[in-house]
Formats: sequence, C-alpha cells, structure tokens
Amino acid sequence: MKKSNWILTGAIMVLIVVALVYNWNKDSADKQTTKIDISTVKSNAASTILPTISNMNQAAPDFTLTNLQGEAVKLSDFKGKKVIINFWATWCKYCVTEMPDIEKFHQNNPNVVILGVNVDPSSDVARFVKDKGLTFPILLDNEMKVATSYLIQPLPTTYFIDEEGIAYFKKEGSMNYEFMEAASKIQ
Repeated sequence: MKKSNWILTGAIMVLIVVALVYNWNKDSADKQTTKIDISTVKSNAASTILPTISNMNQAAPDFTLTNLQGEAVKLSDFKGKKVIINFWATWCKYCVTEMPDIEKFHQNNPNVVILGVNVDPSSDVARFVKDKGLTFPILLDNEMKVATSYLIQPLPTTYFIDEEGIAYFKKEGSMNYEFMEAASKIQ
C-alpha cells in the first residue's frame, strides 16, 4: 500500500508541475503585448536577429510567394522600403489578436510595407482576411519553405527589414501597435 501511495503522490506532483509550467508559459505569452520603449528594442535587437544572420550586414533571405490574387510577390522588389514580415496562421489565437494592430499600423504608416505570410494553406485565408478587414498584402507559404528558411518556431513571428534588405529585428509572439512603431524606427 505504501508503494502505491508514493506512485500516486509522484503522479500528482508531476501533474502539478506540468500545470504550473503551462500556466506560466500562457501568462508569459499573454504579456508579450505590453508596451515597450525604443531603448528596450534597440538593446535587444542584436540578440534577437535571424539566427542564420551572424551580423547586421547580411540580407534577409529573399523569397517569392503568391498573394491572395494569385500574383507573385518577391521580397527583393521592396528594396528601398522598410518591410515587416509577419508569419501567421488563422488558427493561432495570438496571430488573430495582433491583426487589428497590424492593420492599424499599415493604415498609419504607408512608407512601411507589411507582408503577412500565412502558413496554414488548408484554411480559407481569403475569407479570414475579408472578415477581419485586412488590407495589407497576404502571401501564402503553402509549402512552408519561407517559414523554414526564416526558422519560424512559434507563431506569430515577425521580422523587421530595413531599406537595404537587412533583417535587423525578430519578434517571436504577438505584437501591439506601440511595439511595431518602436521596432520600425530602429536605424
């Protein structure tokens, strides 16, 4: 009887630890949209850059994807403009949560190109975009080739690219409008 009590106690302890870790991770993800200032973004920029880029003088990987209208869109076509690439999926609640702020940023910052790269081809992306009133370009990464080349792990993940095509900042997790404003101003 004692041995079974120890096993039961051990199992309960494991479940408690798993529940605590899950809640801690959930709380951390929920807090990712807190306001930040530009100095925080600048100080962390070098440590969060695209892992395949060893310094700030390498170009973001170029790609060509199809938009919702069936047209080919190439990243390098936007050289000379700042670009924000947001990897997302319709089933990702944090992706859905940040969409209104991304749209607001798009409306208020016409000199910054936003490319929403959708990675869930089985969903009705066009309907989702219409229902949410999104007007920034949505590209379809049906085979996950671009997401793989950018080493996307969690969704959403966003890259900030300067006018020369250099990826200078990576944000894992959801963003809010203030974060986008701050990160887009890094020089």
